[in-house]
Amino acid sequence: MIIPLTINSFSAKKILTQSIQKLRSLGVTVNSIRRLSPQNFELVVDGTYTHQQTVQFQGYVDDLVLADKNAGIEEGDSLGIRNLTNQQIKAYIDANVTDLASAKNLLKKLAQLELWLYKQVTRNE
Repeated sequence: MIIPLTINSFSAKKILTQSIQKLRSLGVTVNSIRRLSPQNFELVVDGTYTHQQTVQFQGYVDDLVLADKNAGIEEGDSLGIRNLTNQQIKAYIDANVTDLASAKNLLKKLAQLELWLYKQVTRNE
């Protein structure tokens, strides 16, 4: 049987490996993998599975992708900006940027955040 999987992640290889481990833990024997595109795969497995089961398998993959993206967000947003309002950001700057050294520190963090965001936007192009 063939199980189609779509992995919408920059970390497709890592997610695919984790997905196969999850399927194996459920008793699914994966015989081979075919890559149809950068995000689409077919797993050739032993046995027969219902449509509901294959949808459930894709759900496991989607959960792994989400966990991977959330881990990346934590890495990219060291200031926690994504959780702040505009007013809170202004207050943070007023309270924490008091001299040249603290301004440089904030600029470094913002540059890292911008780089992470750029990678997120351009990785699927």
